[in-house]
Amino acid sequence: TIVKNVSRIFPSKTFTAPISIMWSIPGLLPVVSMSTTVNGTLENMLKSMYMKPLLFTTWNNTNSWLLVSAFIALLAAVIIHFSIRSRPWMRGVRSYVGSFKNWTPTVLRVLTGLVLFLGSFARFLFAPELTSTIFPVVSERVFLAIQLLAGIMLVIGIFPRFSSLMGLVLYIIAALAYPALNVLPYIAFVGIFVYLILVGDSHLPRVRGGTFFADFADIFELEKFAPYAMAIMRIFTTFSFVLVALFYNMYNSETALSALRTHGVDFNSTIGVSNEVFILFSSVSGILLGVLILFGILPRFVGGILLIILLFNMSMFGVYNFIGNLPLFGVAFALLVNGAGEKWSPELKKKKA
Repeated sequence: TIVKNVSRIFPSKTFTAPISIMWSIPGLLPVVSMSTTVNGTLENMLKSMYMKPLLFTTWNNTNSWLLVSAFIALLAAVIIHFSIRSRPWMRGVRSYVGSFKNWTPTVLRVLTGLVLFLGSFARFLFAPELTSTIFPVVSERVFLAIQLLAGIMLVIGIFPRFSSLMGLVLYIIAALAYPALNVLPYIAFVGIFVYLILVGDSHLPRVRGGTFFADFADIFELEKFAPYAMAIMRIFTTFSFVLVALFYNMYNSETALSALRTHGVDFNSTIGVSNEVFILFSSVSGILLGVLILFGILPRFVGGILLIILLFNMSMFGVYNFIGNLPLFGVAFALLVNGAGEKWSPELKKKKA
């Protein structure tokens, strides 16, 4: 119903296609939740989220102004986007930064492969929070070995499509093994793996010889789906941002406050606002960035802002604790040089035949 109503306002597939896919993903949450509850952990998290929302117990001036400001910022971004997209200087910017777009797969596969490689030695899957010790010893070693192999292949550039498929399968296994709300914040990995599967890496030599691995793209005719790769990565990145902002920062804000206390962060003494207000601000900002990424609004500007935010967070929490988000640097680079992509994008006007 929501998608149908939105399509009346935005009849173009530019808007309705991302919404349709985005709206279907949360529907998987109850299914995954039932199969991933470990000792009631997920049930307790859900109760704490929906029964004790610390930041939204009462409405006040701070909450109201933040929400109003976010709405104004979103409206301003939309207006600016459609007013500058056809300007000559904007076409020049797109042309210049677009000259680096062939590097996107390389940046994505190296950063993602580095996370998988390091995680195999530190005994975690995708992020330090997802320790591999929950598996039996034999299974743990098998999964870590698969992750190590996929990481090495991605970093070196050996069959990047097939190694990305290995990573995607490993993420699905993790989603079934860990509590859903622990693994879904890293669902941006899925978008990156799908991007690499569809696009590959043109910088690498094309190997032919009749092997399944070498002819992987030709067998499944992946080239015709490549224009959708950027849009798919945008959708999964948005879902990751929104999930973290809503479930971890807003409804379960004690987790975020505890992380700040653990790292000795006190924004009241540095910038004059409480940690609670800062968490609320970062949550609203994360949702705003996610919406802009989803609809492809000012993608290059958003990519630059995302880079700054990632560097700021890494300086606060350290490289090790932030390593699970390292591939997001690749997503930011992709937004900078590719914009919103070729499909489901409002960036360029359609040329009349």
